[in-house]
This record gives sequence, C-alpha cells and structure tokens, in this order.
Amino acid sequence: MLVVLGHCIYVFGSNIFALKLLDKWIYIFHMPLFFLVSGYLFKPEGAILKKVKRLIIPFIVWSLPVIVIHLISFHWNSNFVLNDWKEILNILVGGYYWYLIYLFYFILVTKLVFKIGLNKKIVVALLLIYLAASIAHVSDLVVRFVYNYFFFLVGYVLKLRGVFVEKTHKKADLYGMFFLALLLSVLYLYGVDFIKVFAAIAIIGFIILLMEKIAFNSSNFLCRIGKYALIIYLFDQYLIDIETKVLPTNVWLLVICSITNILLPIFVYKFIITRNKVLLALVGE
Repeated sequence: MLVVLGHCIYVFGSNIFALKLLDKWIYIFHMPLFFLVSGYLFKPEGAILKKVKRLIIPFIVWSLPVIVIHLISFHWNSNFVLNDWKEILNILVGGYYWYLIYLFYFILVTKLVFKIGLNKKIVVALLLIYLAASIAHVSDLVVRFVYNYFFFLVGYVLKLRGVFVEKTHKKADLYGMFFLALLLSVLYLYGVDFIKVFAAIAIIGFIILLMEKIAFNSSNFLCRIGKYALIIYLFDQYLIDIETKVLPTNVWLLVICSITNILLPIFVYKFIITRNKVLLALVGE
C-alpha cells in the first residue's frame, strides 16, 4: 500500500511540497519493511526451486515486456527510460521488479550464511558497509543491495528472538520509539542523508511494536490485503505507467489511482488469474 501510494504521489502530487515530503518519508522505510517481513518469514530449510517458481518466473515474465519495448524503440516515452544496452541489462538487477531478484539473492546468500553459522556481527557489518558505501558514493545498486539485505537479516534475527510471539513490550516502549522515529525522520528530511538507515530502523521499530498490539487472523484487513501483495506489486508498475500517459497530473487523481492500483489487481486475480493454471504460474503460483 505504501509502494502504491509512493508511486502515485510521484506522478500526481510531486508539485505539492507536503506530498513530496511524504513521498520522501515513505521511501525511507517501505522497502526495508518489506524485506524485514520477508526475512522474518524466511526458512533456511526452504527449497530453492520453490523460490525460483515464486520469484524468478514472475521477475522474468513481467520484466520481459519492458525489455522488448526498449529493444523496439529507445525513445519510448515511458517511466521505463533506458538509454542503451547497458541500461537494458541493468533492469536485471535494478529495474522496476528489482525487489524480486534481490529477494532471491538474499535467500541464496542467507542459506550460505547459515552453512557457516549466522552471527549477529554480520548484521552490524552490513550496517557499517552501508554507511561507508553511501558516504563514499559507491554504486546505487550496491548501496541498495546492502541496505535492504541488512533489514532482511534483521527480520530473521527478530524471529529468532521471539518478536510477535513474546509480547513483552510496554506502552512506554511504543511512545519512545515513536518520538525517536519522528526525530530521526525530521533530521533526514532536513538533509542529514547518512541518518536514513537509523530513521528506517526507528520507524520500522515503531511499526513492529504497534503490530504486536494487533490480533492477526484471517479476518484482519492487513492479512487479507497481504494475500495479494505480490499481485499488487506486479500490476502497479504497469498501471502507474499507463496512468502517467493517459491521465492529467491532477492531485485529485492521487487517491483514485491509489485505490484503483490496489483493488484492480485483486479483482483481476480473483476473477481471471485464479481460473487459469498458466496465468497462476506467471504470477509465481
């Protein structure tokens, strides 16, 4: 939902300062949160072939049309702006569906880490590498990989420590984390760039403490939306690109398109995709 909102703000609300600020704030933590949850759900004993089916097949299938478009015309007026063959190849590691291939890489690397023994020092080392890489202006792909992998491993460590199972935190912890997240967010938004990772940690920490107060079950709204997370991700990239071309950049379209880009994929999935095995395979099921 945050990804969809962020994309819609970028297209329809980028001229409004408050929305532009909200967009920048969302981008501090929305993908780290995604990878943290993925790390929490990670099972070292899981079969790689299942991950190939779930992640790699959708990655290839949904990225391929983008690549074909740019092979046909380098001047395609699109969000998918690529200038040369190097950029076309970069889509395999940093394109619109980068989170799928990154998640697959994270799973492979973490399985290797488990063979040599998971050590908390690895998590600290990743944090230090991110800070050094970002300060040194190393390749954005490297910085993004390390940044998100850090949160993936943190998610798994949280599971090992019983977070969400042992609900021992008090309201004071929740309020304290909220004010810390607020302070660090303000500092980052005011231009203290290196503090981004700490702001993300604090924001996600607050979200985790908040989520511990929620009774998750099949009727919970977040759980019901979560069932369609991947299909929403996959469709959103194309929907926002179409909307950019056919709709005026009026801010009032922000809410309409945000809701549409969440509900339309769910509708298509429930009433079309689930009735065809081939289509199910194309979305990793």
